[in-house]
Amino acid sequence: MLALLGLLLAGCNTDTSTGYNFACGSEMKQSEMKEFEAVTKPGYDMNALKLLSKLSLAIFDATGRTKNYNVQFFENTRNRLAVQVYGMWELVDMDKASCAVFNFADYQMPPETVVIFYQNEKNDPKQHVVLGLRKKP
Repeated sequence: MLALLGLLLAGCNTDTSTGYNFACGSEMKQSEMKEFEAVTKPGYDMNALKLLSKLSLAIFDATGRTKNYNVQFFENTRNRLAVQVYGMWELVDMDKASCAVFNFADYQMPPETVVIFYQNEKNDPKQHVVLGLRKKP
């Protein structure tokens, strides 16, 4: 009976893992990614725009893909850099893209750096978060 209860409780857990061994990031729980479901309309100053361009190029170089996805910031502060990648959902590409961000040497990364991947385009009214990765300490 206790084993059955344990199985039922485990089935209710929404914080599941892909089981993929990511090289540079640790997988975020579903509950941690809730805040990233919001639609953002960011504005960038010149320094943020330069950083976004450099990170976008690093992701493009790492994945070998230059079409069908967009990169933007959800947040870019002294404490957290949250990079959004829209239109990418393959685990291998997400791993390469997150490594490109986490290993980016031209910028002093804040204490918390995350990359959030969305299956749909950035203008879609409902954001579908596929995966979030946090830089490993």
